[in-house]
Amino acid sequence: MIACVAGIVLLAVPLAASQLSAAGAGEQVVRRASPFLTSASLHLMRGDLTRLEAAAAAVEHVALPRLVVLAHQTPSALLRTTAPGVGAALGRLPPAQRQAERVVGNLERRRGQFRSLASLPGLGLTLKQGVWVGLAVGAALLLAGLVGVLRPRTWLAAALAVGGLGLIVGVLAVGYPGKAADADALVRSLRPFSVQKVRARQAGLASARAVLEGVESHVVPRVAAVARVTPGALIAELGADDSRLSRASLDQTAAALDRFASLVQFSARNQPLEAKADHLPAAALSWLLIVPGVALALAGAVALASERRTIRRAGP
Repeated sequence: MIACVAGIVLLAVPLAASQLSAAGAGEQVVRRASPFLTSASLHLMRGDLTRLEAAAAAVEHVALPRLVVLAHQTPSALLRTTAPGVGAALGRLPPAQRQAERVVGNLERRRGQFRSLASLPGLGLTLKQGVWVGLAVGAALLLAGLVGVLRPRTWLAAALAVGGLGLIVGVLAVGYPGKAADADALVRSLRPFSVQKVRARQAGLASARAVLEGVESHVVPRVAAVARVTPGALIAELGADDSRLSRASLDQTAAALDRFASLVQFSARNQPLEAKADHLPAAALSWLLIVPGVALALAGAVALASERRTIRRAGP
């Protein structure tokens, strides 16, 4: 009877929680996220964020004051007549930078947890294959339990006890509980998997792009015309004042911004998959195997002990 209950639980819970669908979505998330979470990628991401923050500071505190002087206008008048969106975008930059820092910092801190998530469930199985294995074990236990109820056999009780021990040993041998705890901690740090969260990242990226590209593409050419120099010469002058504003540095900043754009696009594409994969905690699945395993092992041992006592009482 315990084998029947264990089998039903192993079948019903994953199916009720849509684990097959969630596992498929989880596999896609892991596959897509892996290139962003290598040591080299995270190092580049941190460097890009530092460069973007430095460039934004240089534009606000060095470039704009210098351009205002050359244009003979107030800061608000200069931005209003050349690039109206830059002033508002400058005001949105601090929260956008804090948001980017949270995202990058979280990924840096949790790279090891992502490796644990990527290695689940173990034994070279994919997440979806792991769910199928659990369902197959549940079906086998249900069938064995029914056979045991209809035709009790000593060998079947022994087999169920060994099977229960196998579930426990198998889960512990692949380190599933520890990996599952890491996976759940990572998922908790990324919640909520909402469209609003993605839109906030897109808005932050748009603000950074509006400031950096707006100044170079609109403000600088207009001020250069007033100062009777070429835009390239004005950029060179600003670069001489601050290396963060040099032509080479501005090009590197643009490349960093494009790489951040790819990260934001990845976030937008992954949001539906992340929400779909977020159904049942990974740690719950480990207990879903360990508890039935313990119950089977104990029930099998009790059945075998009872059978032995019966044989002894019967005598020779």
